[in-house]
Amino acid sequence: LGKHFLSDILAGLFVGFLVGNANYFLKKLVEKKELKLTKLEKEVGFIAALAASFIAITFINTPKLALTVLGYYAGFFLLKELNIDSTPVQGKKFYAKAFIGLAGLGAILAPAILLKIPETIELAAFFLSGFWISFIWPFLFEKFAKKP
Repeated sequence: LGKHFLSDILAGLFVGFLVGNANYFLKKLVEKKELKLTKLEKEVGFIAALAASFIAITFINTPKLALTVLGYYAGFFLLKELNIDSTPVQGKKFYAKAFIGLAGLGAILAPAILLKIPETIELAAFFLSGFWISFIWPFLFEKFAKKP
């Protein structure tokens, strides 16, 4: 994989901190209903994410990351389009949800990372990993695993 300088690690931590705080701020805006997206705005957002992913695939040599992001946003918008609410869980259910979700993610990505498979299947696995995180696992959890 390569070596990283301390500055690389610190810059990554800083960017991660900024992105995390920005996502938290946007989540709070949505929760307060100050930011209500219309169906058209959701579709424009999806098209923008799609365009950004295709630009990243074309001009920046990071198709795996771009397809993961594209899969994530495709799942996110599908979850919202189907009006599926992902209710927060606590305690043992939280840890079980996180563990099973990460195990599923590992099952999707392990062959793409560890085995020599055709590039198209490898890229599809990265798209599916983003889709798993934002749609498949939350949908399955809400549908089958969450009991009152």
